[in-house]
Amino acid sequence: MNGPRIGNCRSYLLGAMHDGTIHGSTIRICQKEESYVAMIKGLIMGSGGRAWTYREGKLRTLFVVEFSRSFLKGHRMLTAQDSIHYARGFFDAEGGVPSDTRSYPYIYFAQKDRAGLQALRSMLQELGIGCGAMHCPSRRADPEYWRFYVSRESHARFARVVGSWHPRKAPIVQAMIQKNAKGGRAPIGSPASPGSARTGCHRGRRTPRQSHPSRPSRPSGGTARRG
Repeated sequence: MNGPRIGNCRSYLLGAMHDGTIHGSTIRICQKEESYVAMIKGLIMGSGGRAWTYREGKLRTLFVVEFSRSFLKGHRMLTAQDSIHYARGFFDAEGGVPSDTRSYPYIYFAQKDRAGLQALRSMLQELGIGCGAMHCPSRRADPEYWRFYVSRESHARFARVVGSWHPRKAPIVQAMIQKNAKGGRAPIGSPASPGSARTGCHRGRRTPRQSHPSRPSRPSGGTARRG
């Protein structure tokens, strides 16, 4: 997948906002990779918006991109391209892939927002990407934490259609697809372990739930989730 197309950045940001927090009139997205937040800043500024990045704390390896909520005001999901960029933003912020390219390939999405996750699953299926069932990995550990996997048969289509703009995840996805074509052995243990490449920020006030005007697979702008 090629680099960011400026005209689609708002749909991408709507997906990425699932890992964001609201602070007054601004939205913050934070991750451990400085290159990722720098990419988002460039995406916003290239579309005429304002954004700034900074490191949170002197002793923490956590980087933040912050931008005005008005940048997404009124944006609605109307086309298949909107769905693709939304799914890509969601994946870059919240999706899981192996951190080691030698591992058995997998792609998963996990969050506590079950409705938002179900809407994303439906959206991917509309794009011809097969997905496993929604499930709670451990009701004892957290009964409100939900997850689904992209079926292995759809890995190649996911990489080709959705892909990633995340500086670290993008090459992992491509390497994983190549390994998938050759076959491989399943790893021991859960793919949702700390070794997966899902590194977001969950501090502060969570973004509000995405609204879905007529179909659950069409989120609208400016309606992020609140905690």
